[in-house]
Amino acid sequence: MRIASMWPAWAFGILVVAATVLTILVIRPNMEMRGAVASLAILQPLAVPHDTRGDDPDAPIRRQAIAAYAERDYRKAETLLIAEVKARSADADALLLLGSSLLLSGRPAESREPLQAAGRLASSPRVREEALWQQAQASLLLGRRVEASAFLQEVANTGATHQDEARAQLAKLASGFR
Repeated sequence: MRIASMWPAWAFGILVVAATVLTILVIRPNMEMRGAVASLAILQPLAVPHDTRGDDPDAPIRRQAIAAYAERDYRKAETLLIAEVKARSADADALLLLGSSLLLSGRPAESREPLQAAGRLASSPRVREEALWQQAQASLLLGRRVEASAFLQEVANTGATHQDEARAQLAKLASGFR
């Protein structure tokens, strides 16, 4: 039995109108809001660290990754940093650079895991703040306003480098982007 024979033509018309209204009133504004949230993101490369690991036989890979990152070749840096993270899964600096490489190459969803791990494992307040800051920017790009606000609030309260920027982004989020 065909569905068309079960429903009168006017019922299909009502469904089409309902779908159009739903798109206009709910879906489109939500997408516009997500785009507005994403427009607040500030993407900037990290200050490039100096390699301090001395005689470590894997130091050349790390130096190559840092050089690629400094040259803004984030795909190459990502490839090298994946190897570095596999060898040293608790290296917060390598995780931060990997997450940042992913974020700056336009892959905010993929950047989240290494950035979270970097923040969790960081012994340095600088690395922890950078991880939180970059997580906030990834959340903004993904349209996750509440999540971004939580990261930004933490940076605004405890950060040093991005404290003012975090406060400005929080103010814009609170004002509805005015």
